[in-house]
Amino acid sequence: MLNYSQIDTDQLALIDRIYEHDTNFIYAGMGAGKTVCALTAVSELLRDGEVSRVLIVAPLRPAREVWSQEHKKWRHLSALDVAVACGTPKQRLAAINSNAPIVVINIENLVWFFNAFKRAHNFDCLVIDELSKFGDNSAKSVKKLRTYTDSFKHCTGLTASPTHEGFDRLFAQVAVLDGGARFGRSKANFLSDYFWATDYEQRNWELRPNMQKRIMAKIADIFYAMPDYTHTLPPLHEHVETFELDDETRAHYDEFKRHSVITIDELDIVAENMAVQSGKLEQITSSFVYCDEDVITLSDTLARKNAFASLRAREGANRALIFYSFEEEKAQIISALRGNYRLITDANAVDDWNNGKVQNLVLHPKSASHGLNLAQGGHTVICYSPIWSNDAFKQLIARVWRRGQAHEVNVYTLVCLDSVDLIKSDRIEGKEEYDRLLNAYLKEGRV
Repeated sequence: MLNYSQIDTDQLALIDRIYEHDTNFIYAGMGAGKTVCALTAVSELLRDGEVSRVLIVAPLRPAREVWSQEHKKWRHLSALDVAVACGTPKQRLAAINSNAPIVVINIENLVWFFNAFKRAHNFDCLVIDELSKFGDNSAKSVKKLRTYTDSFKHCTGLTASPTHEGFDRLFAQVAVLDGGARFGRSKANFLSDYFWATDYEQRNWELRPNMQKRIMAKIADIFYAMPDYTHTLPPLHEHVETFELDDETRAHYDEFKRHSVITIDELDIVAENMAVQSGKLEQITSSFVYCDEDVITLSDTLARKNAFASLRAREGANRALIFYSFEEEKAQIISALRGNYRLITDANAVDDWNNGKVQNLVLHPKSASHGLNLAQGGHTVICYSPIWSNDAFKQLIARVWRRGQAHEVNVYTLVCLDSVDLIKSDRIEGKEEYDRLLNAYLKEGRV
């Protein structure tokens, strides 16, 4: 069992910050120990009578596997009573109506919670894990939470990725903490104040020069950036493994790219719009395409699968996390691994991985997006295809590149040449600029 003395100076400062301020927007790196810091702070708030009951909102897997378990690892938190309001309505109600001073609920059930209790709930402290999940101002969970933010005395949001997808997403993240006190209640006004539209329909916006400073100045009183600790970690290496399509699949790809339609096995595969076309092109780079509920294999060559098999053979001695985007990609991965794998959804897969019993752990980025510590099991990550979301890409890397990792971490992404894969990779690199702007601002010492 871990001891309080093992909490480092930066973590102690974060605990003090949460304890001493009623509203907190906490920016702390992945694997920085946000969970134990937040639990320690709220346990002290409960102990001192500053708050009476705590509601913790988290993504489903971290709610079940991290927030419900973390206190059991620490001697000073082991006596905490933590109930989990996930599962069926009956199970959720049992947790909420229990005497547990801390209740964890998953994001998907937040709307249900407020519909059921409105302002009659008896929680006065709110902790939001992965605040960046609340960056979409149109999401039902954001709209609902903004309505009831003022029913809590203490609100803390935790995130390692506040601007991974852009500064515009700060509007909703701040609103669920302060109810609109700092940026107002209109997203349109916020955009016109700090951004400029890049299209006539005003669907896409770019940050105006130096506006990140004005935005951050608006939230300086609630924003707290934990010092970066990644310089203490072993090196991180990101690699791009390229491959070319065989002639048959390339012909299908080029035709679909030009005409948005191909006919295979007397089936017409049509893209009604650019978004559908992009998704189908992604599939074609993996030598298949979905047609309604059918999976059509475009070539026996399976170029991506062959590239993956070669990479895995080269890295064979290292245990690997392997990420896929489509179910058919998962099937290709499983076929290539010839039974030497586990799915993260298998019973005890995470524990077995961290205990060195799993050579290949296969999972979707959404299955390991936040909170999960897989650093003990290995130090190799393979993305079977590029990941569209910069946030998701950083999160999956952070499953192994975090505190507790003793080895250099290698991340490989399989990229099909002359294809939509390159656009996906460039998009991630473009999103990196938002993080660079935020971190450059923080280095100026203004937050």
